[in-house]
Amino acid sequence: MELLVCRNQSDGVKLPYSICSLFLNGSLLIAQSTFRYDLNKPNSRHQLPAILNEVSGLTDLDADHVACVQDELGIIFKYNFRTGKIVSEHRFDSIGDFEGLTFINQTLYILRSDGQLTAWHNFPQKQEKWTQSSLPVVTMNNEGLAGDPKYNRLLIAAKSKPLNHDVKSERYIYAFDLTKNTLIQEPVYSLNVDRLATMAAGLNLPHRYQFERYNKAF
Repeated sequence: MELLVCRNQSDGVKLPYSICSLFLNGSLLIAQSTFRYDLNKPNSRHQLPAILNEVSGLTDLDADHVACVQDELGIIFKYNFRTGKIVSEHRFDSIGDFEGLTFINQTLYILRSDGQLTAWHNFPQKQEKWTQSSLPVVTMNNEGLAGDPKYNRLLIAAKSKPLNHDVKSERYIYAFDLTKNTLIQEPVYSLNVDRLATMAAGLNLPHRYQFERYNKAF
């Protein structure tokens, strides 16, 4: 597993067209994004230790360190990307399908795919206790987690469609209100995987359907 470090670009790369829909006060809006990192020209590369070959979540802690969670181990690895070494390990659970990780308001949040959310306050201080809660998610395979400090919330993305609808091409992103400690039932963003595949094809990028055809050939 390789870690790429890319600095923020001043101008950014504007996406050729929108791939994201925003739900606001019941209205559907279209979001245009600017990506401010050039992944083809990273400032540095790091080959992660073998224990992190199955790393599934990563978040920055400060200017020198990132936190990583491995797919099946309830352990947070604190990694110094300047020295290229794991500096500490912090257990929070036994085993599980841990997928999402983010650091906001001095709290580290870890998401398990079934919706279990672990909050480790003042990470990595050991004297602080973490809390765990099961979120009432309507999706399976919840694998994306991000902090949104502007609205003091977490954003949770699922790889699969919600259980209560049959639109196979739609994927939703939900918000967890950190002030009220409540999962907002209505999604705040919607992604269309067919539109993503079309965009990837237009940019000559490999995507899932190409990989599926390649694998079937072997």
